[in-house]
Amino acid sequence: SQTNSNTAVSSSVSTTSFLTASSYISSCSNYFCDERVDFTTNSTSTALSLTITIQQTGTLTLQYAYCTSSSMTTNCTTSTNSIVCTFFIQSGQLTAGSYECAVQLHLANENHITSPDTYSATATNICGVVSSVSGNFP
Repeated sequence: SQTNSNTAVSSSVSTTSFLTASSYISSCSNYFCDERVDFTTNSTSTALSLTITIQQTGTLTLQYAYCTSSSMTTNCTTSTNSIVCTFFIQSGQLTAGSYECAVQLHLANENHITSPDTYSATATNICGVVSSVSGNFP
């Protein structure tokens, strides 16, 4: 459902625990919605992929997608059912730390229910250990 709070309500910790993530809605109205995932790695990653999937409703369109790490590349695709944005390490490594990736949506005076929207992330650290997290948006 829509919310204007910055409260993280969906979080997940993998069994190997070097990757954690939480989702929240930064802002959402009938004209704009900003869905974000904050993630933290406590180990340098040689591979990391975060996918945000937005369920397509009405005339919802992608406005912008970004990640706070310059090591991450973004690829978004739009279909009749969804908008899928994947953020990934193109080359090199992602140092241990906290990062945020976001998808900003344009709405044409309509209500976008965010709870069916999802995120999932998988990372491989420098020791070869794989960690995965996933969840829904509030």
